[in-house]
Amino acid sequence: MNIKDVSRYLSTKQACEYLGLKSHATLYHYIAAGLPVIKLAGLNRFDRLDIDKFMADHKD
Repeated sequence: MNIKDVSRYLSTKQACEYLGLKSHATLYHYIAAGLPVIKLAGLNRFDRLDIDKFMADHKD
C-alpha cells in the first residue's frame, strides 16, 4: 500500500492493509486496546493519524 494513495480516513479493510494485518479480528483487538474508531452511518472509519499515534504509543 502506497501511503500517497491512502485517504486519511480508512475502512476496516484499508486499516488492516495499512497495518499489515491479515485478520479483522486483530484490528478489533487493537480497538479493545484503545485504537480510536469513528462510527458513522453504521460504518467504521479509522483516522490514519490515530493509527500512527496508537502504534507509536504502544512501541516498546
